[in-house]
Amino acid sequence: MKEGRKVIFSGTSCQIAGLNHFLCKEYDNLLTVEVVCHGVPSPKIWRKYISSLSPSLNFTYISMKDKSDSWRGYKIRIKGEIDFVNEKASKNMYMLAFAQNLSLRPSCFNCPAKAGKSYSDIILADYWGIEHVVPKMDDDKGTSFVCINTVNGAKMFDKVITKRTESSYEASVKYNSCFFESTKEPIGRKDFFASFSKVGITILSSLQPIRRSLLVRITDRIKKITG
Repeated sequence: MKEGRKVIFSGTSCQIAGLNHFLCKEYDNLLTVEVVCHGVPSPKIWRKYISSLSPSLNFTYISMKDKSDSWRGYKIRIKGEIDFVNEKASKNMYMLAFAQNLSLRPSCFNCPAKAGKSYSDIILADYWGIEHVVPKMDDDKGTSFVCINTVNGAKMFDKVITKRTESSYEASVKYNSCFFESTKEPIGRKDFFASFSKVGITILSSLQPIRRSLLVRITDRIKKITG
């Protein structure tokens, strides 16, 4: 950047905040793009998991959110010479640990960079709840929420050619709590890591999807019907 080169830096809110604190000044040739974060899982668990699939790590493609079939029913897909993993995230043992917050880093449960505190130029996120806010944009192929925070971000986004519509910030974050609050630490996290230390990655095979209670499912159904 000191040489005048244009730089785009994309990362989670804590990574953007860390970069800004390191630089200690603004650069006109730097664009920061924040990705709204559920939490960052343990690198050790990830390494153990992929090593259990293929010790040689000969992967050619990894997608934690493959939307080729559906956005809401997205899959995890890991390919090499063969498809090592190609299944719904809701059934994959690694993704179950992530979704249940068991494998997340401790710092993710008290993130100081949420709610715009990273001071990024642009924020990107899944537009959860799009069917309630802008139904015409809901095609189950994946709709993104783009929040423009600075003049620099607005100038860059104006150059992007894509289907878009405007909505308010309040309506857009209503169904995505990761915008403004940290993930809650689950009660069983310490036991999960204690078991991982003893038996290794096989601990993932003991995880089961958490089925929502009947009352919650009925309430959600009523909300959908009544709008």
